[in-house]
Amino acid sequence: MAAFAKAPYWYISPPENQDFLFFISASTGPDKGSAYRISKRNLVIQSSTYIGKFFSRKKLKVINKAYDKDIGTGIYTCFLLARYPRSDIYEKEYLEVYDRKEVEKFFRKTMAKAKKLASQNRISDAIVTLSRAKADKRLPAVKKDEIANFVKQLVTKIEIKPLEYSRLANTSTGLQGQIGVIVNAVAEEARPIEGINVKFSFKKNSGYIEKKMVMTNKKGLAATKVLRFNRPGKAVIAAEIYNEAIPEYSLVQPAFFELDVKGRRVEIAKMSYSLRRGIDGRQDLLLLEDNQPAALFSFKYSLSPEKFSIEMEILPTQNALGLHVDKQVNVIGVELKKASGVLTVEVPKIKEGKFLTRSVGPFDVIFVPTGISRQHVSLPIKGEIDTIRTMIVNLAVFYR
Repeated sequence: MAAFAKAPYWYISPPENQDFLFFISASTGPDKGSAYRISKRNLVIQSSTYIGKFFSRKKLKVINKAYDKDIGTGIYTCFLLARYPRSDIYEKEYLEVYDRKEVEKFFRKTMAKAKKLASQNRISDAIVTLSRAKADKRLPAVKKDEIANFVKQLVTKIEIKPLEYSRLANTSTGLQGQIGVIVNAVAEEARPIEGINVKFSFKKNSGYIEKKMVMTNKKGLAATKVLRFNRPGKAVIAAEIYNEAIPEYSLVQPAFFELDVKGRRVEIAKMSYSLRRGIDGRQDLLLLEDNQPAALFSFKYSLSPEKFSIEMEILPTQNALGLHVDKQVNVIGVELKKASGVLTVEVPKIKEGKFLTRSVGPFDVIFVPTGISRQHVSLPIKGEIDTIRTMIVNLAVFYR
């Protein structure tokens, strides 16, 4: 405050009251508005610093203001007096203490419940209980860390043990029998864990697993069938505990099934198309699931003097009415989503019987050009080139 400013009485001797805290501020400015804004800002800083984390700007109310102007300089001084309800601070302090006690009570109750469930061999229920508690926004970080550590302790007691299985399989007939695991809680003795989801998935090769997600029964058993392998050779299938909400389950070592797959790739469909240069063509393959329309797999052919291309597209559909379909086939064990792909080859690189391969969605498509009829044509600037007049495009669709 400038030395020449004349302060009001309430600034020199602020009031006292058991219901309110009082704060004063004085600041100068070239006009009343500037002086007020600066003084109000200083008032907020002063009161918030004093009150601390319970401070609410809305509760700070200016109850008096006064201005003094220096005649010589024209500078204004703004004096402010504000009050803040003490009850608001006390109420928030009380609620914070109450909440802290309630959170502590909730935390102790959760930990006790989880320990009891674990002692009853209900490991899955114990982990779910802890995971839900950890998601509670009221819990401080230190409590969440304590819960996470307890979850890790429980998880390290879980063991996935593979059952005996046939090591030989076939692409078309799959695997004889089932693959399965026993999920145990390992302490002094192994005890089966019920109600845990086990996910079966290919880590090497691919195919059709009848049930990819299986919940363990009372004996801790989760089993499924492998009905198809997409390629001959080696295959590896993993069985692992799966729960998106509880990432700690990833600490459990999966069980692996290693298989030797015989046979040939399972062919879904074969088609041929006679293509002439300059005339585009199209073929549509209707994919069925349980003999019901599931998707249209279209192939659009184009042959120019210099380039051969095929546009491929999978469009899910449950209605085949009005569609031109060249062929329809049943598929199983694939997820049919919208997908597309393009195969483009320069004409000079196209050879009789040479395989051309592209993948679209869950399928591999192999194209084999045959019956190629070549011709010399003249192009502007480039002159005479060797190109293809007609050819037959043979395609075969396989599971990817």
